[in-house]
Amino acid sequence: MGLKPTDIGLLASISSGLSLVAAPAYGHLLDTRGPWLAILLSSAMCAAGCLLRGLAQSWAWLLCASTLLGLGGANLSSLVLAHIVGESAREQRPLMIASFMAQLAVLSIAGKALYVPWEQLLRLVGVADEMLRYRATISVCTFFCIFGVGKMLSGGKLGAPRAAYKR
Repeated sequence: MGLKPTDIGLLASISSGLSLVAAPAYGHLLDTRGPWLAILLSSAMCAAGCLLRGLAQSWAWLLCASTLLGLGGANLSSLVLAHIVGESAREQRPLMIASFMAQLAVLSIAGKALYVPWEQLLRLVGVADEMLRYRATISVCTFFCIFGVGKMLSGGKLGAPRAAYKR
């Protein structure tokens, strides 16, 4: 698309700025409705933003993707962490927080480490277009968002608001 470094910076600024604006709204949802709606809304926007970014055909598509990522995805880990802390016994909270942060770090490192094998797999199955391989790679995070929310819904307690969320 011929983007300049300033264009990439603008997209990141849009995403970061909207994240700051959306964070209080997600906090309010978490406090008043519990984690279910806040996490679902955030992850849905994250998934849509990642997918749109991966399919982007123009600058306008990238702007829309950055908007969705700012309104949703940038707050997802904070919401999940707030839910974990709210559900954990006080004495287990440090361990739960450390475990969550370690999991995020491992996923980040693993995602970067798996880039080359993923790239080679796409070449092996015949994806010759470099841009298509790149788009497939950056869209993969959508599946992790969907998987993570599904796993939480199947094994977690995402019911009514709890007093622990209210400070």
